Amino acid sequence: MIRVNEEQCTLKGTRKDTTMRTLIYNANVVTGDGSTILENRSLILEDNIIDSIYTVPYPMYDFADYAIDARGGFVIPGLINRHTHCITMGPYATDYALPALPEARVRQNLKQHLLEGETTLISQDGFGTNEELEKARSFTPQLLQTYTINTPKHFEKAKTFSCGGLTDTHYATTAEERIKQGAIGIGEVGAFGIPTPCCGKEPDISYTDFMYIPLMVRVETGKPVSWEDARKFREAATTAEGKKSKLPQLMEQFGVLDARSKLEALVENSSENAWLNLEAGEEATQYAKKLNVPIDFHNAPQTREQILTYSSQLNSLFHAAHSNLFYSPSECVEVAKAVKKAGGWIDMSTGDFFRAGQVTPNHILSLALLQEGLADMISTDTSGGYWDSILKVLEYFIEQRVVTLPKAIALATKNVTDAIPNIAPNRGEIKEGKIADLVVVDPKSISKVNAVIIGGKIVVENGVTTY
Repeated sequence: MIRVNEEQCTLKGTRKDTTMRTLIYNANVVTGDGSTILENRSLILEDNIIDSIYTVPYPMYDFADYAIDARGGFVIPGLINRHTHCITMGPYATDYALPALPEARVRQNLKQHLLEGETTLISQDGFGTNEELEKARSFTPQLLQTYTINTPKHFEKAKTFSCGGLTDTHYATTAEERIKQGAIGIGEVGAFGIPTPCCGKEPDISYTDFMYIPLMVRVETGKPVSWEDARKFREAATTAEGKKSKLPQLMEQFGVLDARSKLEALVENSSENAWLNLEAGEEATQYAKKLNVPIDFHNAPQTREQILTYSSQLNSLFHAAHSNLFYSPSECVEVAKAVKKAGGWIDMSTGDFFRAGQVTPNHILSLALLQEGLADMISTDTSGGYWDSILKVLEYFIEQRVVTLPKAIALATKNVTDAIPNIAPNRGEIKEGKIADLVVVDPKSISKVNAVIIGGKIVVENGVTTY
């Protein structure tokens, strides 16, 4: 009889220690590289690492501690949401700096992102502190990252024009400090959407209609107003006669008269605010270059000239956020081509077409970018709190035959780690040796998430959180 020393038994797939071993079987693996689907496979996870990918769907007599039946569905890398809001305990809505959401709402937002298969997220609410980020991290198994806009011009603007969410602690924290603490980029920049004025003219102040007036009114009164209502308020507040009679009548009609003085001050100073925003955007690009970190810039028709200028200066550090909003199809493609030619990256937003339909009436712009091969990444943004899930939108793109399943999944996995190398270290792709952040989705509908695994631990199973 031949005796074998157990310590010499090193066959792959055997285990003589106390690691947690998880088997995922009956699976088709979408690796995240943009081209590969490994059909009829099974995966072995050892603790937090992808140990093996077997070429058989049902490995015989495996001694895993726990087994997950993928039911013939797809195993994909954990999704990386590179641009979102309202997921930390700090000020939100970028440089509007609204007071922090209640903890219960932040937890709810994080849970929704998790149930939608997102294992890594970047907060683009850049005024937050490290302590506010760490508190949110304690709520969830997800990897939470953040960008920063703690630059002098952003603070100068915020002292006059923020919505009340900043404290002395925020003002005392610099972008350099936040990067040293772990923030991985500058952003979101340019969210007010202010066009660069030409020929010595004053900036267009209609930007206040889109978010600034609605947010300010809600902070002051607790009541929502539409963009169209905000425009009426602004137009009434631009003349002495309007401020005297029409504005108070309108605001009383909507039950928001308590916000009158703040609104009048906002409109009166809106041109100054616009110049500060433009200066803050230019300064932020200088910080990105100096600190050698990516910048996330609000891409919309109003910021087109800034997008073209700064992408040519920053090249691969420049990320054009939600490039599929508000443009005409031809403009959308033209700007994206210019950014790509400069070496920058094109992000698309999922929008809210399938949920609220307020921001995204259709996906014509997304389809145009995909058909031209211009889209690099996809993220949810927030769409006022009513975002569509990444997988729901990718499923729609696949149904429209503008992208294959492997390329669709890459938009929220490996492409993101290529663009932002330190966003999710050793993640974003299914390979032996990678960290086991994985999502198991239904074979007939990839938007149906059956299981989520983070660092080898099952945190969602059968659509229910388990942590």
